Amino acid sequence: LDENVTAFQRIWCMLEAEVCGDQRRQRDFWYDIAAWLPQGRYHNRDIRAQPTLLLDGGSGSVKEIAEQEGAKFPDKVALVAVDMDINNAKAAREEDRQSILAFV
Repeated sequence: LDENVTAFQRIWCMLEAEVCGDQRRQRDFWYDIAAWLPQGRYHNRDIRAQPTLLLDGGSGSVKEIAEQEGAKFPDKVALVAVDMDINNAKAAREEDRQSILAFV
C-alpha cells in the first residue's frame, strides 16, 4: 500500500479484500498486508523509507516486519483500514461500482 492508502479507497481493491477475507476466515487467518513506510522520525528514531509487512499469525496474533530496527508498519494504514466503507469507494466506471456494491 502507498503512503495515502489509495487501495482502500478503490472498490475493486475492497472487493478483492472481501473475497480473500471470506476464504481466510474459514481458516482462522485474515490478512497479510504490505505497506510503504515513508522516511521520517518515528519513536525518536530516524527511519529511512522502506517496505513493511503486517502478517497475520492466526488466532489473533500479528507480526510486523521491517528492514530497519525501530521501523514499524505505518499506523495510518491500520487506521484507514478500520474506517473503510465500501459505499464510499471509487471506481473508474460507475457501472463497475454499482455491480460490486450489488455483489457484496
